[in-house]
Amino acid sequence: PTVAWLDRVLAAAGDHRDRAVFVHGALRLAGRPSRSAIAEALGVGVERVRQLVARAVERVAVASAGPPSEVARVRNELTDGLGEAAPLGAVDGLLADAGLPALPDTRSLLLLWLVGPYTVVPGLPGWVATDPAGLLAVTRRVLAEDGGVVPAEVARTELDMAGVPEQHVDGWLAEHPVVEIDGLLVLTTGSPADVAERALFAAGRALSAGELAVTAWPDADAAPDLHDLERVLHRDGRFVRVSATGFELAEWGSEPYRDVPAGVTPVGDEADRCWLEVTVDGAVLAGAEAPVPVPLATALGLREGVRRTFTTRFGPVALAYDGGRAVRGTLRPIALAAGAGPGDVVALGFCSGDGSAVVRRILPTPLDQTA
Repeated sequence: PTVAWLDRVLAAAGDHRDRAVFVHGALRLAGRPSRSAIAEALGVGVERVRQLVARAVERVAVASAGPPSEVARVRNELTDGLGEAAPLGAVDGLLADAGLPALPDTRSLLLLWLVGPYTVVPGLPGWVATDPAGLLAVTRRVLAEDGGVVPAEVARTELDMAGVPEQHVDGWLAEHPVVEIDGLLVLTTGSPADVAERALFAAGRALSAGELAVTAWPDADAAPDLHDLERVLHRDGRFVRVSATGFELAEWGSEPYRDVPAGVTPVGDEADRCWLEVTVDGAVLAGAEAPVPVPLATALGLREGVRRTFTTRFGPVALAYDGGRAVRGTLRPIALAAGAGPGDVVALGFCSGDGSAVVRRILPTPLDQTA
């Protein structure tokens, strides 16, 4: 009965040309042609197309008034099930439950127009809404509140009030640049530093660069390069390193982590340097290269395929990141010039800004002074 009624209402739009103009100019969801395209196909002006659409809309409105009880029931079920926005899959599901053909059948498009009218959401072709622009504006406002970190339940409630039914809210949110962290929705637009700040705020604890990348950017293809992210965390004043790999927000007030070797007392600006401790042995005196901690390399701005040379008063020392590991060049000239022998420790304090390094020699502790 509903299909037969929809056929009669559609016929009220006019002759074959008028119905075609109504279907293509008012009902179609995907690939709806412009009025100028319709005008060109019919060989008339754009204003004439506007008049034809308006006339067909008026005729259909009159013909659809006072529908039979069966049709009214179906319309009410669609209205309740779809709300102001719904995925096309839900639309087809409700149509199937009512025994109606799936989209893009013209009768079902007409019913969707009568209960809405619904149109495709720009940028989200799998969704329809009665007011796409207004709903997108509300969504952007909700997700941007409080700096882009919003309680998930608050956001869901506001979107439900805006017309997105509860059963569709999570699907709607999944279409937007947001990730849920410990019950908070975090906006993932903006610079990596902006997103990392929001993610740390939501997590409420220290996270490594790797943990941040996985937490704030679940889609690995959208995540920033890990070495770039580490460099941002080291250099942006909003963050502070609180352990060998962990970062917090500076506003939390935690003490910065200083990876200064045992026995080294930083002087002046040496406290701001990144330190490497090397025990002099046969390999060092033979001029061998050796691996260094990855956090040290990233703190100094190194990344895959990058090599930097730091100047010291005893000569240059090179650091490189190659093949997934960080390495240092030979330290033999520096160890010999510093007067370090086997068992001594050479501590190098690197400064990323000016490419310099200070050298400190630490003598081994005599056995009779050990506890």
